[in-house]
Amino acid sequence: MAQRFDIAVVGAGLAGRLMALALDHAGFSVVQIDRASTAAIPDDGRTTAIAYAGIRLLKRLGLW
Repeated sequence: MAQRFDIAVVGAGLAGRLMALALDHAGFSVVQIDRASTAAIPDDGRTTAIAYAGIRLLKRLGLW
C-alpha cells in the first residue's frame, strides 16, 4: 500500500531539514526527499551562518 503524506519537502540542506522539522512539529505528516542520503555526502568543511529569525525558529522547536 502506498504511503501518503501531507507535505513533501525536497532538499535536505539546512533550510529543508528545518522546514521538515517545523512542519512535523506543527502536526503535518512530512516526507523529505533528497538526491543523496547525508551519509553519502562527504564533509567538505563548509560552515553555516544562521540569521536571527532562524535562531528564533530553532529555539521554538527546542533545537537551540
